[in-house]
Amino acid sequence: MGKDSELIKKYGTKRVLFECAQRGLEVFAPSIDTKGVDIIIQTNSSDTKEIQVITRVPKEGKNFDIPLSYLSDKDNSYIACYFFKSDDVWIIPSNEFVKLNELDPKDNPSARVTIDKKNIKEFKGYFNNYDQLQ
Repeated sequence: MGKDSELIKKYGTKRVLFECAQRGLEVFAPSIDTKGVDIIIQTNSSDTKEIQVITRVPKEGKNFDIPLSYLSDKDNSYIACYFFKSDDVWIIPSNEFVKLNELDPKDNPSARVTIDKKNIKEFKGYFNNYDQLQ
């Protein structure tokens, strides 16, 4: 992964973190690279929610891939699929991401969700849905 790709990835994570904070959520970023967790949210009920951010440049790809080992069936785990430049984000519960997976887990160690014009309606409920992180 090149320097620009790393910067874009970091920007996506910071952008989602900033948006959560701007909405009044108490957010934390792990100080070390925690596989599968880029952002931790402390809810009003003292629970936590974990977010993994995947950033893509829309012209370069619409596939959001994540290692299966990063996905959790816990109710507090989310995948934020962020499109750089357009600022569009789909916040998908991790267990739903697994159900939407387009790859065969027997043949591939990753899960993939494609968000494009053909299937955008399937993802409507996840678009900019920061409310589910409350």
